[in-house]
Amino acid sequence: MREFISLSRRCGLLLCLAWLSIPAAFSQAPNSDPGEGKLVPSTRTDQKMNTHIWIWGGPKGIDISPTTTTKTTAYFHFFVGKYASGDWNVNEEIEEGRIVGGSVSNLAQYVKSSSQGKVMTGPTDMPLDLSRERVLNTMRPPFLFLTGTKDFVFANIEVEELRKYLRAGGCLWVDNGSPGPDSPFDKAFRREISRVMPDKEHVLKPMPMTHPLFSRSWNLIQTLASGSTGLTTPLEQIEIDGTMGVLYMPNGYAALWSVPHGQPEAKTEERVRAYELGMNCVIYLLTRWDERILFPEGISPR
Repeated sequence: MREFISLSRRCGLLLCLAWLSIPAAFSQAPNSDPGEGKLVPSTRTDQKMNTHIWIWGGPKGIDISPTTTTKTTAYFHFFVGKYASGDWNVNEEIEEGRIVGGSVSNLAQYVKSSSQGKVMTGPTDMPLDLSRERVLNTMRPPFLFLTGTKDFVFANIEVEELRKYLRAGGCLWVDNGSPGPDSPFDKAFRREISRVMPDKEHVLKPMPMTHPLFSRSWNLIQTLASGSTGLTTPLEQIEIDGTMGVLYMPNGYAALWSVPHGQPEAKTEERVRAYELGMNCVIYLLTRWDERILFPEGISPR
């Protein structure tokens, strides 16, 4: 974390996507060898995709707001985490171990469509196996999506990998697939995240509707959308070094993304609002470092 902040000062550049989820060859500056755990700001073009991959561009960074006319494109991969126990793949379509469709794919398409191509994303077809040592450090996702409906226990290596990832500036985005305050997944996640971040100051806290995720992301959200069972329990977060490190949705919104947004069945109010919330989450998690990097300690905004 300190390396992240000091790097922005040292380079005089602004970082937007904390851990861009393009493989290291795309996210590191050419001819650079940053070493483990260091983030290098860069702008480069991937000829195969024929698109610019901007980590940060210009004095105001990436402008992907609904009203901008800029052609800047933010491209990232949407990673789904696989843990050893439980049902990590609920709401996803899996064939031979690969993700071929489902909620995350549908949300990714919605983000692309709603941003008019300014945010290009799609889920990786292979889930990110948390039992593989250093996998998060290798892939460097800006956030990692987890879900499930059952009781589960993180393996020790999964606890260690997640702890290192969160302390380095990553974010864990979790959806409760069995909505309810005392559901099996809810109780298991609260127990297991306390193993990942055992410090007393790192606890889940309800997010007020004044949080920037609702008011300064993409859609202005004044009241929380109903989840798959009608619950409107507040979203929760864990802040790490003053920035969101864990985002928890206890109401089961991923189930509402299971119908592609272009289909008539997706036009219900609950599904439309669930997609809007998902869009806000994606944009906020990609840009959550903005103010910390734009205005480091001791520097005031203009």
